Amino acid sequence: MPKASCVQCAQQNTAAVFKPTAVPSGGASRSSEIVDLEKAKSTIMDLLYRSEHGMVPLQDKYTDEHTLKAFGLTKVMFDKAFSVLRSKRLVRPDKDGLHLSTEEEKKWKEAKAKGEPYPPLASTATAPKRVADTNEHKLTIFTRFNAVMEFLHIPVFLTGGAVANIVFNSPRQLKDLDYRTTHFEQTFDHLEKEVERINTELRRQFPGVTLKPLAIDAQNKNVLNGVIDGCEVTLARILNKEDLRTYTIQRNLISGKDLILDKATTFIFRTDDVKRATDLFDLLWSMRHLPMDADTLQRTLETERSGNYAKRVLSQRTAHGEKAGYYSESLSTQFAICLGQLLARSMSSVMKLLTAHVGHGDMVKQLKTDLSNLARSFGVPFVEQARGCKPLLIIQAGNMTGDMFGVSAALGLNPLAHVLLISDKSSRDKTPQLLAFYLESLPKEDAARVHVLFAETTQEQDKDISSLYSTYAGRQKKALPYPLVQPPLP
Repeated sequence: MPKASCVQCAQQNTAAVFKPTAVPSGGASRSSEIVDLEKAKSTIMDLLYRSEHGMVPLQDKYTDEHTLKAFGLTKVMFDKAFSVLRSKRLVRPDKDGLHLSTEEEKKWKEAKAKGEPYPPLASTATAPKRVADTNEHKLTIFTRFNAVMEFLHIPVFLTGGAVANIVFNSPRQLKDLDYRTTHFEQTFDHLEKEVERINTELRRQFPGVTLKPLAIDAQNKNVLNGVIDGCEVTLARILNKEDLRTYTIQRNLISGKDLILDKATTFIFRTDDVKRATDLFDLLWSMRHLPMDADTLQRTLETERSGNYAKRVLSQRTAHGEKAGYYSESLSTQFAICLGQLLARSMSSVMKLLTAHVGHGDMVKQLKTDLSNLARSFGVPFVEQARGCKPLLIIQAGNMTGDMFGVSAALGLNPLAHVLLISDKSSRDKTPQLLAFYLESLPKEDAARVHVLFAETTQEQDKDISSLYSTYAGRQKKALPYPLVQPPLP
């Protein structure tokens, strides 16, 4: 697009929101001419944010320097105009720009004369509510909730799938708005007055809608849960020092990079495959649009989220003991384990859940390609349709050389099959050096299906392989120490 047309388009957007603002006077019976300046400002800010990040606002991509300068000047103008209007009390706190009844207009004028806050609108004056399930409606609640928290001087930022929708235009249906704050130094059960102050302002700023006040979560006193006009809202208290995360915050949102790392970490601790598939969709969509490749994800997870991961694992083990299950010491390895578990259980179901958000066509093909690349980068076999094959583990404890052709055939016929080799120093065909040579010669996705259990890690160094296997799997009916297997079994 030529630069002139970009600037012209920017000017048109600017002119569209700069409309005359009428000041109510004695002769005015209605305030319908009041322009919703905050909404207009939010629109310009959204265009500016998207253009700065090379995204596509509305119909065009405004990225040239002249257009960015125009947006920047517009932002400055709005900031100045808005501060003047605030000081002259010409902008109502309810931010809706709705018609007032005669009684409401009277109260409004009295409040203005006394310098008091404007009273909230009655429920009969509110505009017809849109369907609560639409993303547009929930993002409207996001904007107004931000305004409430800004008014209360409580800094908050949004995380979760809603960020993928705002930043990367994700097509997935939003479920809720998941906020974080580092503002509070105590858990919410010690901050009853603060919680009530938030709820009081929410009632003022969301008049006439179904509102379930924020309340302390039954399982976690660092979390508040509520519902605003059909949209679930969560506000969680975190401490950066304890959480071991450093977020990049822009416009009350975490950055796209932080969203990707959070989604990958959350994916690990999910116990429900549907929610895991939802996290996986957000992860793949965000990685494509940031963009971030799978190798970068694997490296960045270890450098920027390993501390938080270790803390959460310790918390799980402290709370649940052995029932917490096995967690690898490595975050990227644990991600690979969970991804392998999800894909091995039901590839067709996973693809159905993933593609439900994008329909059919080229986007589905891109999603499959992205999932395949992610799986292979983490060493996880990717088979879209296993044609009736089931996950299978072949434990190889005897003469490997004699059985290697049969095992290879089984691995070739069943893409979900894995083989576990039990090795010790006495078996010449299963020495660590020879196994390493075999694994290095295989493609990464095939090597991920070959696992090794070294006898020296089981404190059974003096036993040969056959007696070791018999001890665990034969006579004593004792399970093999699977957590010691390398690479970890899915």
